[in-house]
Amino acid sequence: MSPMRIRLVVLATTAAVIAAALAIAGGSAGAASACVNLKVTAGVKPALKAAYFAIHHRHSPGPTPGTTFYGRCGTTLYAAADMPDPRFAETDDQPESFRKLAGHVWHDIGDDGSLCTIPKSLRLGLWHLRGPC
Repeated sequence: MSPMRIRLVVLATTAAVIAAALAIAGGSAGAASACVNLKVTAGVKPALKAAYFAIHHRHSPGPTPGTTFYGRCGTTLYAAADMPDPRFAETDDQPESFRKLAGHVWHDIGDDGSLCTIPKSLRLGLWHLRGPC
């Protein structure tokens, strides 16, 4: 390989490494700015109820009216909702947090503190939900 060709390969490789590093460093900022609030459609609440049951193995009547938040960051969907347990009168450790990766079903990712796993730009910026974060 000629010296000129070697320099071009090194230059191209260096440029690719720098571009990848910038994409990784800017990934969280880009993902955060890509968050949008979505309208809760008819299928969302039953899907959240099913995700809640899958992890807790107990029934809930579903999200308390007026407590469901729904949005997307990139291709990942997020939701938060108060999911009352009929055995208890209070929902003090709510909201329950949910995530749905593209091509997958909803997953209950926990209550109260799990709200912190929802991107800040969605949780605070669009939903105005404060938590223990």
